[in-house]
Amino acid sequence: MATGLVRDAVILAVGVSSLLFGLAHTEQGLVGVALTAQTTVPGCATGVSNAGDLDVATRFCIEVAKRFALGTCPFFDPAEFDALVKRYGSLGHLQGLGAQ
Repeated sequence: MATGLVRDAVILAVGVSSLLFGLAHTEQGLVGVALTAQTTVPGCATGVSNAGDLDVATRFCIEVAKRFALGTCPFFDPAEFDALVKRYGSLGHLQGLGAQ
């Protein structure tokens, strides 16, 4: 995904996943869990998420968070992360409101 798309998410551009919104407002790591469907679901539709799917995803996030806190579930490989930063630089310029 292009960094322009992430930047646009901050100014609420149409068609960008809300999973990216947090990226622009924190220096902490973020993990998103996407719910998928077998058919096309418009992003603007409200109430289309299945309650059972939301329950399972929530329980998954809680279990992962517990294991992360215990240090038994790393979210990234530090060497791979360092290689990405070396290659692409920091994405810190995407944080905040940007140039007006």
